[in-house]
Amino acid sequence: MGVFAKYITCALVFVIAFTVSDINSLNVETAENGQTDKLLRHADMCFRQKRYTAPEEANAYDLYKKVLELDPSHTDALKRIYEIFDALLNRLSGEVQIYAGLIKAETEGRNVKMDIVNSLTDMIATLGDCGKICREYPRQDSETARMCEMLKDNTAKYTKMRSFYQQKLYK
Repeated sequence: MGVFAKYITCALVFVIAFTVSDINSLNVETAENGQTDKLLRHADMCFRQKRYTAPEEANAYDLYKKVLELDPSHTDALKRIYEIFDALLNRLSGEVQIYAGLIKAETEGRNVKMDIVNSLTDMIATLGDCGKICREYPRQDSETARMCEMLKDNTAKYTKMRSFYQQKLYK
């Protein structure tokens, strides 16, 4: 076999090996992209249904996390996690207003202790979800860092308040 024929044979072997390797890589990427797309569609559905953090493993947050596990640079999934955080803060704002109304009702002599306990339980759960996002996907700005610290402080404060009202229930 001449030098030219050997060169052509080597080139063909390289091209075939390179092509097989590319196809295998492409199959893995396509499978991951297919799985990512499926997870993303499901996560978006949960997001639209406002199933931000519950039920476990079937909520927007957990599904976006799985997308990021497959593709850590997936900006849409990370953006949605931050949108979940913002939505939870809005939910928390509403829960605080309900709590304030219940405190007012209690000062007016109404027996709303159980409602207060339930309201505080909801607030503590939302604070916990916000805190989890702060820890797992922190934003890189000082305002959010301060907010995350406040969330932790408020969780402790409202947990003590809930214990106080739980004790009042049984007196």
